[in-house]
Amino acid sequence: MAAASTASGYGIRFNALCPGFVQTDLFTAIKTNLGQFSHMTDATEQLVKKFGVINVSDVAGAVLEMVTDETKNGEACFVSPTEKTYVNFPKFNQ
Repeated sequence: MAAASTASGYGIRFNALCPGFVQTDLFTAIKTNLGQFSHMTDATEQLVKKFGVINVSDVAGAVLEMVTDETKNGEACFVSPTEKTYVNFPKFNQ
């Protein structure tokens, strides 16, 4: 999409935000919200221990950076408690 938008001159940027677990009301009640996936409670807890939990403000900061930095186009931003990493999507030669 980013390559098509750039090639067409639309002026639209495409990026993706990929946060890990975010401290929200939904996350706080995750054990009661798993429903048919309640058998995955232990696996979820292991993932939380391994990757940690991010504050909403950290996610908001990453969104703000992606929106205001016009050099960001065709990138995925992974946000964790310890790092923020950008990964470029493949680009096609014109």
